[in-house]
Amino acid sequence: MNDSFAAYVASARALAAERNIPWDLPVECDGFIDKHAAWDLTAMAGTVPPPFTRLSDLGSDRNTVEVLNKHLAEIGRPAVAKAALSQGWQDLIKAATIHQILVLRNTPGHVSLQVIRPLRALGTCVQALSGAEPWAMTADDVRFARAVAIAVQASGKLGELVESVVKYIFDARHLCDHGPFHHLLKTEWGERTRPIKRGPQIRRFLGERKNEERLPELRALWELIRIVFTEPPRTFSDALRFAQIKLLILCGLRVGEVCSIPADWKRVRDYVDLDGRAAGEVVIADADAPSLCRKAMGA
Repeated sequence: MNDSFAAYVASARALAAERNIPWDLPVECDGFIDKHAAWDLTAMAGTVPPPFTRLSDLGSDRNTVEVLNKHLAEIGRPAVAKAALSQGWQDLIKAATIHQILVLRNTPGHVSLQVIRPLRALGTCVQALSGAEPWAMTADDVRFARAVAIAVQASGKLGELVESVVKYIFDARHLCDHGPFHHLLKTEWGERTRPIKRGPQIRRFLGERKNEERLPELRALWELIRIVFTEPPRTFSDALRFAQIKLLILCGLRVGEVCSIPADWKRVRDYVDLDGRAAGEVVIADADAPSLCRKAMGA
């Protein structure tokens, strides 16, 4: 274990101790953790459930194992089963979870899907190929793990997430003795996954909408209006969503504008004329208009 990896884990353990978060978790042979001992990431982040997000598995990723065995068969290696990851990989996953939630303030859903899962997929492949701990894996381990992760999903998203954790966790913090690795993973596959930027499209008439096929039907809009104005919200999150949607419908605001409205949004300002009368009460007759103009000019 190198000094950078040891310091990364030690800082996470210290943060966990400050928050009374137990570091040593009872991990079964298949990697699962009892739900009573699993980390409640939702409570750790201070967010309001639902959803409930927990760190309940420190074993190999099940979907990755299925694809991994096909790749192992191609190179003459025996198949592997779902099992608990080594202590080094478990410490890395726990340390990354602590830093992502308590330091970077990322949401539990983001941490679970875009940090924990790709780390588990990476550890699954590395341990099956070379058995290396996270600080000792090589470029061949990373390439193999990325290739397996690409094949797990048709979109290749998991492979992209593996690249991301390699770049922003391993390389950025110098956790591995043989790193950095990210510059070795730039391939044609990575270029093809980037969205294609389209130029401005010329509209044929004023009523034509941009990307109209993505817009919901009119019936869906009326159903949304019926729900937010007649149905009672079931959770606190639903109440917030209903309030935001009502503002969008009534005021025509953008989604980003609704989210940035301050809590003390209400402002009341009275507009009066020179005589102190409210603007809504002033009725100017044609005969009085010249005298009012002279009075306003100080004549």
